[in-house]
Amino acid sequence: MQQTEEAQGTQAPRDRLLPNRITLQEIAEEIGGCERSARNLAEHLKVPFIKVVGTRLYDRAKLRAALLATETGQAPRRRGRPRRAA
Repeated sequence: MQQTEEAQGTQAPRDRLLPNRITLQEIAEEIGGCERSARNLAEHLKVPFIKVVGTRLYDRAKLRAALLATETGQAPRRRGRPRRAA
């Protein structure tokens, strides 16, 4: 029982107040890109966020659902004429 209380005591204040919320920096780390790429992705997917002290916080489950909703079985088709092999 003491371990649970100790573990809760070490949580960041944001995690206690808003659990399951992640920042753009955390999204960028998970996708292997920069914060700008993470912001572009979140805006493209129209994932709702809350802004706390200038930091956007995204719900992890909603972000995951938005990503899975865009899943396709094939690569997107390119426009125009196919490139010739060099």
